[in-house]
Amino acid sequence: MATAAWLAVRHTATVSIGPFLLPAILAVGWTAKIGSRLSGIPPRAFLGASIGGLIRGLLLIQAACAAFGGTTAGLTTAVALLALWPFSVRTARWFYAT
Repeated sequence: MATAAWLAVRHTATVSIGPFLLPAILAVGWTAKIGSRLSGIPPRAFLGASIGGLIRGLLLIQAACAAFGGTTAGLTTAVALLALWPFSVRTARWFYAT
């Protein structure tokens, strides 16, 4: 049992985090951008739009998590999520994310 746990830890340590970095950096930047606009007491309408923006930022976190495994399926999923993310920003004008 301990050997299986050690192999799992060792395997995760050897996975390259290179593909994980781009979506992770984008997610942190997106959250910082939205969060910086929420300083003070924002108007009610702006607060709803900001929450929708933070929810759209979850796509970036999902892409980072998918890419972290380093598998072909995970990388393909991450690329698809990153490619469709601008579409979610455009459609947010017509649909609420909250």
